[in-house]
Amino acid sequence: MTLPNQLKTSAAITFQLDDTAQLSGVRFDGLRNTDQIRQFAGVRDDPFIFPDFFGTNVIAAAFSIPVTAFPEGQQDFVLWGTTHRDGELIDVVGRGIRSQLPRFALVLNQAEPPDQLAVLSDAKLLWDGIYEFFHNKREWWSQALSEIIRNNFQLREFDLVPDVLIYSNRLPVGFPNGRQLPDDIVAKLCTAGDCLLVDLSLFDGAWPRAAENDKEFLDEFPYLAEQWPYGPESPPSTDSIWPYIILLLVVLAVLGWLFIQLIRALIGWLCWLVRGLLTGRWHTCTPGA
Repeated sequence: MTLPNQLKTSAAITFQLDDTAQLSGVRFDGLRNTDQIRQFAGVRDDPFIFPDFFGTNVIAAAFSIPVTAFPEGQQDFVLWGTTHRDGELIDVVGRGIRSQLPRFALVLNQAEPPDQLAVLSDAKLLWDGIYEFFHNKREWWSQALSEIIRNNFQLREFDLVPDVLIYSNRLPVGFPNGRQLPDDIVAKLCTAGDCLLVDLSLFDGAWPRAAENDKEFLDEFPYLAEQWPYGPESPPSTDSIWPYIILLLVVLAVLGWLFIQLIRALIGWLCWLVRGLLTGRWHTCTPGA
């Protein structure tokens, strides 16, 4: 049995895409019979069964690897993928859906899977402390903030494992033992306790929630549904948040100046009152006088 911090790469497929989303170079390491590996790269329908992603395309890469590419008799596999730009790690992908949950957004892409357990453990300690700080205060807004932290950022005990996909041919294929494209992993993950994406999938008012892809998957490799036709891109927003931030800062500055003037006036009045009571001379005094 391999422990999370003992993961290591025994086989790898390294590839690069050109500006047309085609394979521009592929390297196989630790695999046999590589001439039998089928390859595909291009634009396809987004296969994630989630309404917000319907009608959209993704740049996809698919490899069909025969079992003969691995050591004879191997039955269990731990799989993950990484994306690099200019030699820098920018994305780690493993088990379907997990990386998309908010509590992982700032954690999983910091490290390769062999190093993720330590990163996740540190993040859990941090968010546990933040949650306890706000939860133990008496103010209602502090309690409400603690619940936002718990639901969206605090890690669970079962989160302390690397973001990898585990597949064994001892068991029928299908999430969580690998994933078949038609698997409604949003619903399946909810049965294990993570229901956030089920909730988000209903924001558009649709009921019941979509449980199938918006396009039929293919029966042959690469199995991904054909891409949606190209259309005009949505114009970028011209509205900026900076005017609102500047307005807020101006308002805060004015309020701060008025508060300071009020304090100065109050100090001057107290000074006048105390000096008058002590000396009987009622003349104006200024702070610091």
